[in-house]
Amino acid sequence: MKIALVYSTVEGHTKKIAEHIAEHLRSKGKEVEVHNASDYRYGGFLAMFGEHNRIVENGDGLDASSVEAVVLCAPIHMGHYPAQFLHFIRSWKSLLQSVPTVLFTVCLSIVSHDRETAEQGKEYYKMVEHQTKFTPTAQFTIAGALKYVEYDFFKRWVMRSLAHDAGLPTNTKEDYELTDWKGLDGNVDKFVHEHLPKSQAPA
Repeated sequence: MKIALVYSTVEGHTKKIAEHIAEHLRSKGKEVEVHNASDYRYGGFLAMFGEHNRIVENGDGLDASSVEAVVLCAPIHMGHYPAQFLHFIRSWKSLLQSVPTVLFTVCLSIVSHDRETAEQGKEYYKMVEHQTKFTPTAQFTIAGALKYVEYDFFKRWVMRSLAHDAGLPTNTKEDYELTDWKGLDGNVDKFVHEHLPKSQAPA
């Protein structure tokens, strides 16, 4: 049985997080397939006829009968999840509801020095439930990165202003990785131990 990991990314850090999750699961003996949600062809026509047993990506299918769980990973970008990520969830909601599914939301707000902002960051996952009518089995929110060097001028200015208000680094000549990798591993293990068969959980 496999774990399907589907992610969306904007600057690339969420892809790094997704790959880290995959490697952590593999180190525990799990078989993981990683896919970018933006690469999927959304099966609207097939979905009309209830064809939810296969996810089609670049012409290849992922047989849902071999999937024991799904890991979803996406960033909050300017207050929203990527459109293609939400589209994926809507298109394949029946499949996601058939197996344990965990949502990892990547959001800088949770490391804000402003308590109210940090608490608001932990609530973004509710947007998925509201906009897709899908509720994951479990959800976690983790911090991402400030990619000042990669931002264009306008975005660099906006992100520096937001970072200043949140008490985060503001030197735009450097990038800052704020992800708690050890904490992320712990969250992954928690999901597996609580929601997958004990005989299949990581040791």
